Amino acid sequence: MKFKIGLSRMQVKSFLKFIFSFFFLCVMLGCSQRPSRERFPGPAGRTTNVQQAQATKEVLGGFDPQSRKQQEDDAIHGIVNMKASLKLPAKKYMIFISARPIGGGGPPLAVLRLTPRRIPFRFRLSQENVMMQGTKLEGFVDLTVRIIQQKEDGSFDPLARQPGDLFGTLPVKVGAKNIQIVLSEVIKK
Repeated sequence: MKFKIGLSRMQVKSFLKFIFSFFFLCVMLGCSQRPSRERFPGPAGRTTNVQQAQATKEVLGGFDPQSRKQQEDDAIHGIVNMKASLKLPAKKYMIFISARPIGGGGPPLAVLRLTPRRIPFRFRLSQENVMMQGTKLEGFVDLTVRIIQQKEDGSFDPLARQPGDLFGTLPVKVGAKNIQIVLSEVIKK
C-alpha cells in the first residue's frame, strides 16, 4: 500500500526553506556570545560590593560598566569654534587641545593632537590623553586649544609660538560636557 502526499514541488521547497531557516536560527542562538542572565552574579542594577564588582568584571571578560561611566565623568566634551574675524593659517597646521592645572605651570596634564578639520568641531579630552602615566585628569583645569603652523623644517612644535598661530583658553571642570571654547587670539611678533 502506497501513501501519496498531495504537495506541489513549490510547497515542498518552501517547507524545506522554512526548516533550514529555523534550524539555522536555532544554531545561531545557541552559539551566541551574548551572556544570559544566569551568568551574572548578584541582583540586577548597580554593583555595591567590591568582590561582586570584580566577579562581574571577570564574567564580562574585563569590561566593567561602572569604570566606563567613570571614564565618561573624567572627560571633557566640547566644541571648538573660531572668532568670526579670524582665518585659518594658509600654511599646514595641527590642532592641539591641552589641559593644565589652573594657575599652574609645568607640562600639561593631558593633550589631544588633531589633524586639520572644519571648524566648528567636537572633541573629547580624557584620561586616555594624559601626558604621564599615573597622572589623574581631575578638578578644575585651564583648557587651551591651539592651531600650530608647520615650521620651516616640516615639523610641528607645540612649544614654539609662531606669528599667525591661533589659540583660545577656558577654565573648566573635568567632566564638563558641551563646553564651547573659541579660538579668539592670534600670536603676533
